[in-house]
Amino acid sequence: MKSDSEIRYQVEQALQGDRRFDAGAISVTVQRGVVTLSGSVRGQLERYQAEGVARRIWGVIGLANEIEMRASGEDERSDPEPVPAAEIGCRRR
Repeated sequence: MKSDSEIRYQVEQALQGDRRFDAGAISVTVQRGVVTLSGSVRGQLERYQAEGVARRIWGVIGLANEIEMRASGEDERSDPEPVPAAEIGCRRR
C-alpha cells in the first residue's frame, strides 16, 4: 500500500503534467488514501478534469473535490467589452 506522501506526490505530478488547467492554483492533501483537492480553477470543466487526474492515481481510495471556481473578475484572462449592435451591422428601424 502506498503512503499518503507518495500518493500526494504522484497526484501533484499528474496535475502539473496536465495542461488543461493551472495546477499551481490547486493544493493536494492526503489522509489515509483520501485525496482532498482545494484551490481555484476557471470553470466547472477544469474542476472535473483535475478530479479525474487525481482519481487515476493508484492508491487513491477516495476524493474530496473542494476546488472553487474563480469569479470572472478574478480570472487572469480579460474578455473584451461587448460591441454595440450598431457597430456590428445591425440596422435600426
